[in-house]
Amino acid sequence: VVDVAVVPADGFGPGRLADADLVVLADVPGDRLRPQADRLLAWVRAGGTLVVGGGANVRPDYAALGELLPADLGPPAAAPAEAAFRLAP
Repeated sequence: VVDVAVVPADGFGPGRLADADLVVLADVPGDRLRPQADRLLAWVRAGGTLVVGGGANVRPDYAALGELLPADLGPPAAAPAEAAFRLAP
């Protein structure tokens, strides 16, 4: 059984994280993430799983997550049209 809760970036406190096994950050602006970064870092170190997705709002200021990210982030860039994902007919 999976319980899913959509929570704004500034709406997850210690109680919410204590009850979570997985947090997915989907296109969360870095400035809204920064106040929660220390709490997220501690939660991941204690065994929580964090998935960070990209999007138009993701900026290099995700550096607040520092060591949790597998690479440094640069500014968003558009993919060339020939690289666009298309479903097969």
